[in-house]
Amino acid sequence: MAQSPDADVASAVAVISLDPALSAKILRLANSPLYATQRRVDNLRQALTLLGLNTTLNLALGFSLVGALRTDGASAALNERLWRRSILASIACRTLGNMLRLPRTDELMLAGLMQDVGMLALGKLDPEGYAARVEASADPADQCRREVEAYGIDHAAAGAWLARHWSLPRYLEEAIGHSETQGNGAPFNRCVALSGRIADLWIVDSPEDLRREVSDQAQALLGMSRADFADLTSRIAESVPEMASVFDIRLTEPARAQALLEHAQELIALRNLREIHRNAQLREEAERLRDHARAAEETARRDPLTGLYNRAHFEPELARHFDEARRFGWPLALAFIDLDA
Repeated sequence: MAQSPDADVASAVAVISLDPALSAKILRLANSPLYATQRRVDNLRQALTLLGLNTTLNLALGFSLVGALRTDGASAALNERLWRRSILASIACRTLGNMLRLPRTDELMLAGLMQDVGMLALGKLDPEGYAARVEASADPADQCRREVEAYGIDHAAAGAWLARHWSLPRYLEEAIGHSETQGNGAPFNRCVALSGRIADLWIVDSPEDLRREVSDQAQALLGMSRADFADLTSRIAESVPEMASVFDIRLTEPARAQALLEHAQELIALRNLREIHRNAQLREEAERLRDHARAAEETARRDPLTGLYNRAHFEPELARHFDEARRFGWPLALAFIDLDA
């Protein structure tokens, strides 16, 4: 059905509804924070209308992939880790797209989900050796170098080749191929490249050092401030429990998720306090400038020697009195007094 150009929502609903577990996952995803709307989704047709046919089919295939990855042997732990990373990256991609108001957020989510498909392929070819190479270094650039030395290709290039071989959409091939490139490509590809490192925050043993590094990358790639990055982390953390349940996998330790959420909330609170302080300073500065302007205006209208009003004040006042005298028929007298000694 995913390959058929004649597939439609009605036929997809008919097929998915045959699998109660898959139906429940699709419904939960449609009601998750990633797709939250004011109206609750109660049936598969509503869910497919909200998610879109292509997104639903791809996610259904993704759910099926979970079972295929849960194998015994040396590659089992690696596959579990890569699947966790892919799901977290997909959440990060969609959240980034929403925050940056980018189009095609569903395609972003799918690109994040599939960016590490090359790692799965290399792990399938060499289960024990590849798992050892991945565990040997947490630095993506170093991992890519080790892959090229061992296999003549890194996982990003391998994934792009697979996407091309499978005739996947061009945007997926490009996003997978640039997933380890920290360059200045299209915002879509930059979001995908950043999402993997964001996902690592929920996976690596010591995320404290990585958090600052990824925040710097977010600023360099997408112009996000540290406060924006804290907001991003908070949104992802809120989506993780529901998405873990939807995909039937533990994405991170509860303590880790709580620590990341608390750190993000702390940064957001500090940002709000700074904004309150800055707004107070701006109000004080504005009031000071208004007082200065009033004092300058008053000084300009008075004679510096006598302190009496000068011509700048006299002319508009005289015009006003003449206008009132003509309008109401009032008498008007003008006296000139020479103050010279």
